[in-house]
Amino acid sequence: MLAYGAGGNTVTLDMQEMRHCEACNQDRSFSVVLQYRYWGFDWIFNFLTMRKYVMRCDVCENGLELDRKTVEAKLDGVPIPFIHRYGMLTLLELIALLLIWVA
Repeated sequence: MLAYGAGGNTVTLDMQEMRHCEACNQDRSFSVVLQYRYWGFDWIFNFLTMRKYVMRCDVCENGLELDRKTVEAKLDGVPIPFIHRYGMLTLLELIALLLIWVA
């Protein structure tokens, strides 16, 4: 029996700066946060359905969305687990290898 479902996660990156928060109306510390969602089978074979970077206030969590390419250029790598990013591709590769082996 195959189970399917969706999930998501929020990862706080090691990127902070002080800014004026419009909601708090004070200078606050802002952090860059990666928010992503995934969908897949058996919680192993997943693929991403949404990925965005947000700079948000550490106090009220109000913020703004950032350009993905700009943020990822500053990172060493995207901090999303392999199984959430490429799990479905792994399943397709296993199926292709099985078909080649059977033929």
